[in-house]
Amino acid sequence: MKKLILMLLFVGFFSSADEICKIYISDENEAFAEIKKKCEKGDILTAESNVSNEFGQINYLQTLLEHFCNFDKEIIFKGIPNQWNLICVLNSTEPRRIRE
Repeated sequence: MKKLILMLLFVGFFSSADEICKIYISDENEAFAEIKKKCEKGDILTAESNVSNEFGQINYLQTLLEHFCNFDKEIIFKGIPNQWNLICVLNSTEPRRIRE
C-alpha cells in the first residue's frame, strides 16, 4: 500500500499538467484554436491581447475568461498601457457552450 501511495505521488509530481500556456490574441477564433492546440486542462493560461483598441482587447480577454477559465481558482485580469493580460487556470481546452 505504501508503494502505491508513493508511486501515485511520484506520478502526480512529474505530470505534464499545470504548465504555463501562453497565447497572444488578435482574433477570437484564432485564440480558441491556439488553446485547443497548445494547452491542457489545469495549465495556467496566460493570454495577452494585441488588438489595436482597448475595448477590443478587453472584449477578447473577457470572452476567453467566460469560455475557458476555472472560476474556482484565482483569475488575474490586468491592464498596462496598450496591453491587457488575462491569467487563469484552464478549466478545459473545449469552450463552454452558451445556454440560450
